[in-house]
Amino acid sequence: RNTCGKIKKRNMMKTAAKIISYLFHPLMTGTYCIILMFLTLGPNSIGRMIEYKIAVTLSMFVTTFVVPAITFFIMKKKRMITDLEMSDRKERTLPYIYTLLCYAIAIYTMHSMLVPYYVLCMLGAGVVAMAVMCLVNHCWKISAHCCGMGALTGFLFVQQLSYAADFSLPICFIILLSGAVASARVYLKAHTLMQTLAGYLTGFSFIFIAGIIGFLIFFNL
Repeated sequence: RNTCGKIKKRNMMKTAAKIISYLFHPLMTGTYCIILMFLTLGPNSIGRMIEYKIAVTLSMFVTTFVVPAITFFIMKKKRMITDLEMSDRKERTLPYIYTLLCYAIAIYTMHSMLVPYYVLCMLGAGVVAMAVMCLVNHCWKISAHCCGMGALTGFLFVQQLSYAADFSLPICFIILLSGAVASARVYLKAHTLMQTLAGYLTGFSFIFIAGIIGFLIFFNL
């Protein structure tokens, strides 16, 4: 009974870790940033029409998640990658490059849809962070999942500082979620603790610095 109980508990933990990894997949980072932008800017902000918000969010979702995801499935089908998790770091270079191109297209699209300049700067910083990860990937596997969570945390910090608003609860929530994502990646043996920490700090630092610079330029401060 004890053995069966341990196996059942282990399977439940593994399932939970996989669900967390899927929900906070790095490809969803851009979409989550746009959703956070609309939630934190308030009802009287840019794009008050619900149709506009849906159009911007869907555009980001399709460009940075749907298109890359379909491409990765095709890559797996053609055996260009072993699995969709891209466990082998040597297989990550081409998918990273393709994702970079998708984000570049997304930034251009967001610009045409009048998304604030400082948000575009943060999305651009996300592209730079991915490029850095792509280079580092040749010798060490940084956690892309944690990089995405660091980016979301940095995004909220920029929103709080830019609008002098109190986003303490959302920030604490995202930090807790980041810990859950990092734990899930370590539990699945996808990364070490140091690799998750490196990913988180990479995402946070690039987004936070770019966001502040973009905001200062945007408001001519």
